[in-house]
Amino acid sequence: GNAWVTDIPGTFRTTEKGKTIDVDKLRVKDMVRRYIGSPLQTIILAAAAANVDIAITKIHDLVAEVDPSGQRTLGVLIKPDMVDK
Repeated sequence: GNAWVTDIPGTFRTTEKGKTIDVDKLRVKDMVRRYIGSPLQTIILAAAAANVDIAITKIHDLVAEVDPSGQRTLGVLIKPDMVDK
């Protein structure tokens, strides 16, 4: 079969005046849920900044909903240079 890589936008908790509004948060969350919610076709690369507790990130919550056993999920730590020494 064929394989595709789809880079979807990251979720966010707060809006930024002049750039995003509350409805944008919901649209992005719904889009992410739609993509990662297809168990037969999706391997989830859940990216999280290395300087943030993964357990409190939005992607952790979404992945826990759609892949509670973690069978289709790989965690990817990004921004390792941001970790406090």
